Amino acid sequence: PAQTPEGEALAIMELEPPVTLKEIKARYKQLAKKYHPDLNPGDSKAEDLLKSINMAYTILKLSYAKFEKLDK
Repeated sequence: PAQTPEGEALAIMELEPPVTLKEIKARYKQLAKKYHPDLNPGDSKAEDLLKSINMAYTILKLSYAKFEKLDK
């Protein structure tokens, strides 16, 4: 079955639902530090992974914002 963008984003960030925005932010910070180009000079895999992590974080943040609006 095809996954949703949110499901794929959670998988990239190694998170399991349900998650809070605070947990998403904390995990993002961990992964961003781990794969940052300054800590992995010349490692194109780490750089690509960081791009995926950034995209996943954006997707989850936007999704969470939409959910918050619906919840009110």
